[in-house]
Amino acid sequence: MKKLKKIRIAVSLAFFLLLTAFFADMSGCLPRQLSVLEQIQFLPSLLSFNLGMVGFWLIASFLFGRVYCSTVCPMGTFQDFFGRLGKQIRKKKNARYRFSPAKNILRYSLLTLTALCLCAGVMAFPALIDPYSAYGRIVVAFVRPLTAWIHNTAAADSTLLLTVDIVLPGAVGVSVAALTAVIVGFLAFRNGRTFCNTVCPVGTTLSLCSRSSIWRMEIDTDKCINCHRCEYACKAACIDLSDHVVDMSRCVLCFNCVDVCNDDAITYTPNRRRAATPLMQRIKERTAVGSASPAMDVMIKEQKKTVPDASRRRFLGFVGTAAVTGSLANAADGIRQAEAAAKGRVPVSRRRAVTPPGTESRDDFLRRCTACLLCVGKCPQQVLRPAVTEYGIFHPMQPYMDFVTSFCREACNLCTMVCPTGALRPLNIEEKKTTAIGKAKFLLRNCVTQTDGVSCGACSRKCPAEAITMVDYNHTKIPQIDESACTGCGKCEYVCPAAPYKAIYVEGIE
Repeated sequence: MKKLKKIRIAVSLAFFLLLTAFFADMSGCLPRQLSVLEQIQFLPSLLSFNLGMVGFWLIASFLFGRVYCSTVCPMGTFQDFFGRLGKQIRKKKNARYRFSPAKNILRYSLLTLTALCLCAGVMAFPALIDPYSAYGRIVVAFVRPLTAWIHNTAAADSTLLLTVDIVLPGAVGVSVAALTAVIVGFLAFRNGRTFCNTVCPVGTTLSLCSRSSIWRMEIDTDKCINCHRCEYACKAACIDLSDHVVDMSRCVLCFNCVDVCNDDAITYTPNRRRAATPLMQRIKERTAVGSASPAMDVMIKEQKKTVPDASRRRFLGFVGTAAVTGSLANAADGIRQAEAAAKGRVPVSRRRAVTPPGTESRDDFLRRCTACLLCVGKCPQQVLRPAVTEYGIFHPMQPYMDFVTSFCREACNLCTMVCPTGALRPLNIEEKKTTAIGKAKFLLRNCVTQTDGVSCGACSRKCPAEAITMVDYNHTKIPQIDESACTGCGKCEYVCPAAPYKAIYVEGIE
């Protein structure tokens, strides 16, 4: 029975490392078959209408408990790392976990809000707290740039390796990933799997099945000596020794309790145990006479002590610094835009952001995308960026094409091949070359042929679809766009020298 913990750790580490490697892979050396690791995640399966996989996890939870949370979920292993670090660093007594009642009002409120958002097609909240998507953003923001730097360092001294671009998901993506890592890591450092059992909508969904699971943790009250070892080791805080029960709706099957119990009093079994001694039967409700012993009363009082949130000031300081930095940047942009307006130039008014290649429709993409940023991390051109308000306030962090900083290479289809939810359908190279994601638009007043009186034609020369030709206009030549041939790759917008407003830009399509 004690081998269960080792098996669980080995399986969870294998999934964790493979998934992390797939997110962090910058050279394309890992097989694309590893994308199955994303497809077995709960929320991506739900959004891609993979009802077979969703049903599998629900049935598995009913039979065995929350095996998804203990093995497959990368955020669970991420929390285990910080939880173990916390127990190693903190003093022995303070490092003990304690039983705490389930915060069901909070759990089910967050689950209800998540379900309502999914039904309404509003992905802002679900994408923020989904464990798979949150962990993906952390890897793309921090692990992938680090591995790219290591790869480039090795390539500098090798004739076999080629250097790769270091892709960053922008200031917003890095900020959200950093805040998520700090909050989840701190909670795990202090209290174990707090995120899983208070915030995570996937964990709450699976708990509806696992609370009555066939296989479950059972405490043999004839063997239990109330040493509290199991409670101190329970990272889910779900072992209540006053009643000698384990709350299987919150148990994440870490098997720490089984490992530390020297009396074999707690086991993982489908059998229900009944105590031989009537006084040791489980107590369903505590009465006015109190608990079974004064020592237990002291322990219960200790469990009710709360630890203040010491990180609140740090979070407020971080938010304040970000706000000041953003204000200064906006002021500088305002000055540049005022100067451009004085010269008669007009701002680009893009009505629709450009969605990534492989999008069936704009609404379908926004409904299915979980903002895991896997496509952002795989994009070698760094043209994909997490949205802020480009899709509206209800769809932040979902990727869009930012042609100001780069363009979409027609011979690249990496982003379409890795999406786990079906928000981007796979495209082969030939399909990618002919699939339109937007249409180029021209603003005559911003063109350098009019503002600076110089000839240009950069957009026409660089267009891979030959959709732009130069035509005569007032003794100069300006671009003319054939929208039927334009695929919206954005190369024309990227190379346009007009500033601060582009003279040619790509408008998204429905």
